[in-house]
Amino acid sequence: MVLKQLKKYGVTYKRKRIRVPCKTNPRKGKCNGCGRSIRKKEIKVTQLHHWFYAYLLRTVKKNPQLSLDNTNEFCFRPCHRAADALRMLTAEINPENYDNIINVVKLMPDWMQKNFTQLCRKWLKEKNGAMVK
Repeated sequence: MVLKQLKKYGVTYKRKRIRVPCKTNPRKGKCNGCGRSIRKKEIKVTQLHHWFYAYLLRTVKKNPQLSLDNTNEFCFRPCHRAADALRMLTAEINPENYDNIINVVKLMPDWMQKNFTQLCRKWLKEKNGAMVK
């Protein structure tokens, strides 16, 4: 029996291009964040976003399929940009520096604090299923 050669799709992992053999394109053309799609001509492209990089680059080069772990497909604006910002923010947050992060938030302009507060309240309401004041 002859096995069909899998098509290779490009994925960026730690700023390096990895060719990943897959039966189908790992990008479906629909943003996991907002739901807009290329097929419906609502957006032109999507990008794979890594929430975190779980493997060393040399490990991924040996097993390219790993480059798809911990990913979501996003449109660039606003979803991928928001995901990048959230990844950076949450990577810096840990119980030892909560007070420092809060002090930085207090230094933001009022309109930024208001937006951030509204976002946090909405998130907590959805996460907990209860009204947060």
